[in-house]
Amino acid sequence: MFSVSFNMFLRMQRIEPSDADIESAKEKPISIENITMKYKLSPREAEVLLLLAQGYSAPFIADKFFISIGTVKTHIKRIYMKCGVSKRDELIKLLHL
Repeated sequence: MFSVSFNMFLRMQRIEPSDADIESAKEKPISIENITMKYKLSPREAEVLLLLAQGYSAPFIADKFFISIGTVKTHIKRIYMKCGVSKRDELIKLLHL
C-alpha cells in the first residue's frame, strides 16, 4: 500500500534517472511498509515518511494532515531517531537500500 518505486520517486522530483538507476530500481523498490515494520514506526510516522520520501515539506504535510508544523517536526525527529539518521537525504538513501 505504501510502496513507491524509485522511478516514480524520481519523476516526482523531476530528476532524470540514469540507466544504472533504472536497473537498480527494478530490483529495489522503496517500501515504506518494510521500513515501517523494521523501525517500528507508528501509522502517522509512516504517512509522514511517505510524504517526505516524495519530497514534500513540513508545512505541506501539516496542511495535508490538519496538524501543526511543530507536530510534523516531532514526527520527523522521531522517524530520524528510529531510523538512525540525522537528515532527509540520509533517510532517502536508507529507503533505497
